[in-house]
Amino acid sequence: MSSDTNKKKRRRKKPKKTQILDFNPNIQIRKTNTKGRCLETLIPLEPGQIILTEKSYSWVPFQTAILTTCQNCSKIYKQPKENLICNSCKEITYCSEECKEKLKLIHEKECDAIKQVQKIAEQNDCDSTLIRLTIRILARRACEIEMIKKKNNIDEEIDIDDIIDITKFAEVERTTTQRNRFSEDWINVVTRTFEQIMPLLPKNVQTKPDFAVDIACRINTNAIGLEEIGSNAITGLGLFPRTALINHECSPNGFASHNGSMLTFKTIKHIEENEEITQTYIDLYQPLELRRKELLDNRYFKCNCSRCLKEEDLHYSYQLSLQAFTCTSCNNDNGNNGNINNNNNNEISSSSNIDHHALFLPEKQPSVSNYNDLDIWTNEFIWKCSSCNQTKTGKELKSILNKSESYLNKSFRFQSLRQYSTAYHFTKKVLESPNIHKYHFHKFNAYSIALNCTRYAKDWKNAIKYCELILECLDTNLNEYYIEKANFYFLLFELYQELSQSNQQEKEQENDSNHNNDIDYLDKIILSLKNALNQYEYLYEDQHFRTLEIQKELEK
Repeated sequence: MSSDTNKKKRRRKKPKKTQILDFNPNIQIRKTNTKGRCLETLIPLEPGQIILTEKSYSWVPFQTAILTTCQNCSKIYKQPKENLICNSCKEITYCSEECKEKLKLIHEKECDAIKQVQKIAEQNDCDSTLIRLTIRILARRACEIEMIKKKNNIDEEIDIDDIIDITKFAEVERTTTQRNRFSEDWINVVTRTFEQIMPLLPKNVQTKPDFAVDIACRINTNAIGLEEIGSNAITGLGLFPRTALINHECSPNGFASHNGSMLTFKTIKHIEENEEITQTYIDLYQPLELRRKELLDNRYFKCNCSRCLKEEDLHYSYQLSLQAFTCTSCNNDNGNNGNINNNNNNEISSSSNIDHHALFLPEKQPSVSNYNDLDIWTNEFIWKCSSCNQTKTGKELKSILNKSESYLNKSFRFQSLRQYSTAYHFTKKVLESPNIHKYHFHKFNAYSIALNCTRYAKDWKNAIKYCELILECLDTNLNEYYIEKANFYFLLFELYQELSQSNQQEKEQENDSNHNNDIDYLDKIILSLKNALNQYEYLYEDQHFRTLEIQKELEK
């Protein structure tokens, strides 16, 4: 007890800033009263610089990928070799004898429990991936303690707390738990699950169920989905304690990319000296209300970053094209006359990106203090076009939004059912919505569905049109370097390739020797690849599969 008290005292006496020597000599930890620990720079940094690289402390594939993923290096295969499947649990596979050997000590400790995880998790209506990752973290923790005891000839009876600070697990313990945010029912379910799991683990791995629940809370708060090597598919879940130090912002200055269980965090815009390094936890192409709701529901905090605070100003936020209302009397092209630029200052959309003189804006600007309680969708709340002074009530605009949202939800539903023609029908209804800016987040989502529908129908020209509209939205409203932008540029390359091949086949069938159109497509193919590469080089490390893939394509 006194030992714990002394540790707490020592923590309080630590300086506010602690340099992280093995991260990056130009980065340090800063402790804050509102956000806990965070990373900040000691010097100015330019886009594309590596902040840190980190291998996950532990990770596991999702249940659907458990037999087709190497549990050590995360390589994907269709079917594992018989000699590379665990003979005991039949739940763990490897790509090679080398990977099997590397995970041997950890898997020996988890094997008996892994046999029963799926059954026990289903009985308790608990997430089996969460339970498997918690077990693996406990198994690795036990291995680390064994190694330290062996190396230092430490007596077996020593208190684990006396050596845990020098294990890698100490970094896991320093991540945020947010345990008080989880429901009592969820805590009870996970506790009950671990009460059944613990007797299946070796004695030196067993802990009190409450300790395992604490780790599960840390996983749910901090874990990151892992991308399959060679694709963008998320196939597993991993815990990266150092990356967990990097807080969220809706206008982030950094980005974490994955290559299997390895993570690289790079800057995506200029960062000033002593500025905090940030990343995003959510889709950024959303208005303030939806971003805050998603973060509150899933990450348990209200975001008060600079972008969110700026958008609390109702008058300002409805000048942003991702939620703007256009006046059809002034904007015959439904918002197409907005100025589009590349945001070279790397700020999230500023009001200079759209036409201020043809938007419906609140007639009276409410104060920020009562903004959240204000009902802006009533008959009494008036919106006025800043160009022709035409007015609409909040109720009229809300009716337009509700109808658009209804069509959008139907589009999502039919797309999920693979009924693409019906999904496309409702998507076009969204795109026809009056008074909604062409870059509104409703239409942005509709472009994505329309893109999928036209790709399915092999309507390459329309698919290209929707892909380019998506890129216009992203260019106008988000940072210069953004993963979605990179992925859509790469998709645009693939679509132009498909269109070129389709045209070539038609010409061969018609014995047409005119190849001028192919030359035009080749230019667009190369331009799309170069734009994608420009993005990926800032976002990913040099040897990332996507960067290498594009470089090979350009060499052709």
